[in-house]
Amino acid sequence: MIGYGSFQYLDSKKQKRDWPIIALANQKNYISVFVCAIDGDQYTAEKYEKELGKVSVGRSCIRIKKIEDVNLDTLKKVLQTGEKNPGVIGAAIVPD
Repeated sequence: MIGYGSFQYLDSKKQKRDWPIIALANQKNYISVFVCAIDGDQYTAEKYEKELGKVSVGRSCIRIKKIEDVNLDTLKKVLQTGEKNPGVIGAAIVPD
């Protein structure tokens, strides 16, 4: 996986973990874009799921089969939100 940016959070054992804000992974049948960002009380990818186009969304993961299937303007919005609001639901973010 290729990662962009990072943030620290406390896992369930209260240990500090570094995690990428945005990550890209090439799978056999699709490309996964992981956006670890929270908007309100839900993951940003889930919030914009209906606007992203013909993609599969699961929590912070956006699975894209063909680039033509994704609404690039909405994907850009999701990625920009990720840069501003990184996080994992249920985990405390460690301040800089």
